[in-house]
Amino acid sequence: MFQKVTNKAATFQPANFEDGRHLLECVAIEESTHAQYGPGIKWVWRLESYPDREQIVDDRGMPFEFWQFTGTSMGLDRKTGGPTAARKNAQALLGRELDEGEDVNPDDLLKKKALGMVILDENDRLKITKIEPNKKVAKKVEEDEDA
Repeated sequence: MFQKVTNKAATFQPANFEDGRHLLECVAIEESTHAQYGPGIKWVWRLESYPDREQIVDDRGMPFEFWQFTGTSMGLDRKTGGPTAARKNAQALLGRELDEGEDVNPDDLLKKKALGMVILDENDRLKITKIEPNKKVAKKVEEDEDA
């Protein structure tokens, strides 16, 4: 009935994670403030391995969640001219390109999934190195736009 008592503290680290492609589910989006960088967005993600869709769990057996912090801009990066990290996340979750100046409702991104390349970095933190639309999501968006 109860789990076995141990003196080992939970680390809340992923127990079954390997670097590679994963389905990323956006479970929360919050405003954040960083002392050095200022206002930002805190993205909370859950992971499933891809393509076998195994839920990544922590060392307690609970669904593993990790955070990603980005700036608030949904525009283009001033240095690179490419989309900002927040814009990449939103486009991947929506399965389409954002129109310039388009307002994005965070509620429209929750519980959506995207494909991402996720690695464990040198600080033992998960890092999204690439994010793209889940093909099923992108196909549905195209079908809806054609209808």
